Amino acid sequence: MADADTTDIEFAGSVAAFTGLAYVGKGHGSCGSGSQFGNKLSSGSRVIHGELRGDLLHLLSFKQIYKAKWVELTVPDKSEYALFSFRWAFSGRLVAISPFASYSPIVSGALQQRGIGCKNVSMKRRPLRNPSSSFAWMILFFLAILSNALATNERATSQLAEIPSSLQHFVDAGDTTGVVFLAAHQGKVISHAAVGYQSLEADVAMDEDSIFWAASMSKPFVAVAVMMLVEEGRLSLEDPVAKHIPEFKGMLKTVPDYGYVSREVKLVKPDRPLTVQDCLNHTHGLPATGVTEAAESIRERVIASARSTLDWEPGSKWRYGGDGLHVAAYLVEKYSGMSYAEFLKKRVFEPLGMRDTYFMLDEVPKDRLVGHYRRGSGETEWKADRFYNPVYFNPEGGLYSTAEDMFRFYQMMLNDGVYKGERLLTKHSVKQLITITCGHLEKGDHIPNCYSALGFRVVREATDPRTSGLNPGAFGHGGSGGSNVWADPTNDTIYIFMRNNWGSSQTPMIETVQKIVSEAVE
Repeated sequence: MADADTTDIEFAGSVAAFTGLAYVGKGHGSCGSGSQFGNKLSSGSRVIHGELRGDLLHLLSFKQIYKAKWVELTVPDKSEYALFSFRWAFSGRLVAISPFASYSPIVSGALQQRGIGCKNVSMKRRPLRNPSSSFAWMILFFLAILSNALATNERATSQLAEIPSSLQHFVDAGDTTGVVFLAAHQGKVISHAAVGYQSLEADVAMDEDSIFWAASMSKPFVAVAVMMLVEEGRLSLEDPVAKHIPEFKGMLKTVPDYGYVSREVKLVKPDRPLTVQDCLNHTHGLPATGVTEAAESIRERVIASARSTLDWEPGSKWRYGGDGLHVAAYLVEKYSGMSYAEFLKKRVFEPLGMRDTYFMLDEVPKDRLVGHYRRGSGETEWKADRFYNPVYFNPEGGLYSTAEDMFRFYQMMLNDGVYKGERLLTKHSVKQLITITCGHLEKGDHIPNCYSALGFRVVREATDPRTSGLNPGAFGHGGSGGSNVWADPTNDTIYIFMRNNWGSSQTPMIETVQKIVSEAVE
């Protein structure tokens, strides 16, 4: 192997000398103290040859081997307690080593677990030092751990403190009239910021508890409600819709008939029936028509939809929207004996403490309602726009809510169906809800490399600016007006943006702030 790919390191000196030692990089040489380290090495090494000698508490500060592919360590054991812990910052995981364990296999395993090759890990046992000396070392051990933790917290706090000014930049640039952002990590809110205006006309500043039209962020709630009925045995995802709503029996699909001169369509029987799952992942083929959209209740719209025809073979194509979620919401009404809104309130909102989520515009406290603002292409001035106000609660986009209420819902999902001791769903149901169901299709969402699960969108690969900082498996949903939420199971983090603007892209703001948070929680 070329010399440029190898790093030889010899560690010696005091514990303090290595506090804060962050990474081993490309180059050659040895280090006697932390202050010399940065001058000798730079980033990029693929192989580490190291001998750690002297007081092995130095390992407490040896936090990260950066991008190493192979590690060779010779570690003489000068104390039974010296290798009490070994920190590999690839994952931030602390690998505990018992004082009387066989050290070599554990260190080797810790390296290999991170995908790093390992050989020549030798530990030479020597007599135990006197008890008072060992006790002093252990005190230093805990002080070093505390020092590292405080440094990490300070860095994260500093990064998160940048969020309000970063958001304000987009307000000052005219990209938005105002936004509320909330981030949570490991179940705790770590950032909650409000910038801009709740009302431009009244000159009212945005507040953390301002209430936004959530729009399509309403959609995942339909799937959660249906899954509750599945758990109760009322229906299954694979059931034909016609089994539960007889009006859908004999439904036909339209296909182009190029045998006709007029190029009109003909009606044929689908190869398989429309299922409950199809209605939850936008593969149902039920079109939204003038007739269905004129309905004045969920049931009325569903019955009108049953009289139409499918636009394609169920499950064979993804297209956002249509009447599928109305069908699913009607099933909730049919088997619960309650209106869909009442079901959500009793089974979801009240257990989660979502006290600031509303179904209709008239219910929203006007002193907290965020205005709707729009601007045309090429325009710079924001103009007040009308509020969304249908005659019935639309399950596809009717909710009004706050960032904090959305946090409660998504934290329940990250907690495998539990929030503050209240179980709403089983772990199995949550997994079904956030598992991609249409990954075999050419397209499964508006965002590249994202696909629909059941009510939620899921990241397969984070290749778009809107998925910046996310890991595969992150799930959530957006809403008209620029609102968006992601929950990332990999790092147990939630990102919530609430905004009611039309006429500018929210992507730069989402990319910027998600990157700040994801780096802070690493």
